[in-house]
Amino acid sequence: ADIGCGMGRWTRTMQLIGAKDVLSVDISESAIKSTSRFNKNILRTNIMKIPEEHPELKEKFDFVNIWGVAMCTHDPLKAFESAAFTVKPGGAIFMMVYAPEGPHNTKLCTIQRKKFHSLRNVDERLCYVDHIFERKWDSDYPLMDNIKNLLRNFLGRHKGSKIGVLDMMEPFYNWVIPADVIQGWMK
Repeated sequence: ADIGCGMGRWTRTMQLIGAKDVLSVDISESAIKSTSRFNKNILRTNIMKIPEEHPELKEKFDFVNIWGVAMCTHDPLKAFESAAFTVKPGGAIFMMVYAPEGPHNTKLCTIQRKKFHSLRNVDERLCYVDHIFERKWDSDYPLMDNIKNLLRNFLGRHKGSKIGVLDMMEPFYNWVIPADVIQGWMK
C-alpha cells in the first residue's frame, strides 16, 4: 500500500519494480485522480482514520509506504500507527520523515516557512518558492545564510528542485522527528 500516495510517484515505483497489487491511499481528490491514471486500486480516505474507517485493511499488506507524510500531519504518531495497522505480521513499513539534522530544522527554514504562510495568494507563494530556489539575498535571512547562498551560487552548487522547495514550505505542519522517536514507535 502507498499511504498518502500524493500524485503517485511511489505507487508507480512499486508497480515498476514488480508489486502485483498496490492500494494507493490519499485524502486529496486531485492526488487520487492523478494516481488513478495508472492504478485503479485507489482509496480516498483520511489516512489518520484507516483503523476506524477501514477495518478490512488490518494486516492486509506485506509492504506499506508512508513517504513524507507523517511529519506533515497534526499527529505524526497517529499517522504512523494508522499506516502500521495495515502491515501484515512480518511485513515491512517504509517511512520517511524529516530528521533534526536536516535543513527543515534550521532557523532559516523557520523564517522561510513563516514568510511563505504569510503571503496572500498562490502567485505570491510560487514567486517566493522561486526566490528560495534561486538562493536570492533576503534581508529577513540571517547574514551567514545569505553569505552561504551567495557562495553556493558562485560555486554552482546543485539547487535541488523547485518542487522540493514547495514541498518544504507548503504543509502547515512539517515536524522533524528524531530517529530514537521513530524507533520507539516501531516497538
